[in-house]
Amino acid sequence: MKRVNLLASTLALTVAPSMATAAPVIFAGNGHSYQVVSGPQDWIAAEAAAEVLGGYLATITSAEENAFVASLLPTSGTNIRGWLGGSDAQTEGTWQWVVGPEAGQTFYIKGGSSQPGYSNWSAIGGEPNSGGGDEDYAEMFGSADLESGRSTWNDLAEAGTPDILSIVEFNAPAAAVPEPASWAMMIVGVGLIGAGLRDRQRRAVLRYV
Repeated sequence: MKRVNLLASTLALTVAPSMATAAPVIFAGNGHSYQVVSGPQDWIAAEAAAEVLGGYLATITSAEENAFVASLLPTSGTNIRGWLGGSDAQTEGTWQWVVGPEAGQTFYIKGGSSQPGYSNWSAIGGEPNSGGGDEDYAEMFGSADLESGRSTWNDLAEAGTPDILSIVEFNAPAAAVPEPASWAMMIVGVGLIGAGLRDRQRRAVLRYV
């Protein structure tokens, strides 16, 4: 089923290519650049697309970085949200950054008396709470109508929600997202990376079974 979902997400790119909401912007705190793009709804496909662009779904390690990233999300509208690079798919309740230079680093343990890293979970609803079932991936809220509001985090199922955005981080200044015509040439790359991500997660889970 997941292979079908990945294929559907990949094919969707040819019909509705990812588009940037703005050009990449550099955060002085770490020298990285960030860009918000629309694209695959599924987390795995969204990360694969980010990697094809030369980046990864954002890994946020400070309040300053969090505020900066939140400022890049659209400022009008409702149900605005964007994928982050965090997951507890490997061990339920233990949240790690699973992409980028922080891959493998634990930043939050559900119920822990102290936390190993920065997080900004929404206090309303006690996020992360797996309220919708198996919610293993992190997202940032971008509009006030969502629980604790803009810049707070939530856990979400891999399938995502309609119109969810991707917050892409680059380790260096980045060029803008390619024009729509260029995406057709990137489809195979997205599919291969997405398949690799799924296989990597499957092997990681097996090690802990």
